[in-house]
Amino acid sequence: MDATDNVLMIFLKYPEPGKVKTRLASSIGDEKAAFYYRDFVETIFKNTRSFNYVRHVFFSPKEKAKEIKDWLGEQEVYYEQEGECLGERQLNAFKKTLIEGVKKAVVIGTDNPLVNNEVVNEAMRSLESHDVVIGPSEDGGYYLLGMKKIKEMFFNNVDWSTDKVLDQILQNIGGSGLSVGVLKERFDVDTVDDLNLLKEKYGYER
Repeated sequence: MDATDNVLMIFLKYPEPGKVKTRLASSIGDEKAAFYYRDFVETIFKNTRSFNYVRHVFFSPKEKAKEIKDWLGEQEVYYEQEGECLGERQLNAFKKTLIEGVKKAVVIGTDNPLVNNEVVNEAMRSLESHDVVIGPSEDGGYYLLGMKKIKEMFFNNVDWSTDKVLDQILQNIGGSGLSVGVLKERFDVDTVDDLNLLKEKYGYER
């Protein structure tokens, strides 16, 4: 297996105070929320290195390209996020990645530092026997989505940034007749309660 057959797409933002983790910031302040977000990204980068896949970084905002590359290093492959809503941006990322002849593409966000190499490799293995793989989030969204071929219908009629996203995506997948592999449910760190859970249950300390 050639690692370039498999791509992990990482969606992230530049960790500018006031622009990231705004719900968390309402409890702990903009600076501290941005600190945690930066650390989440760096932890995910440290824990998603593999000979089984390569990484593509999809970032925003576009005017922070230099700062992001200075932060994460020139060795990564960078693309600007393109689109209005998350669904449009992720669909465009799949189009850009899969059109290059890649066999399997998986996208993750950076809202939970527990997403690691084991999770990504499990998703890649699931795609060997399923058309699609999804990692459900407790808030009704998903923390991971993967596929082998571009399926625009998965992103249609979805109320993005709501607790309906997962159910609507699964309905779209079910309506296509394709098989789906479902990973373990996880949670995004959006509130101070989530952060406390991350620390108390999973031993995250910063």
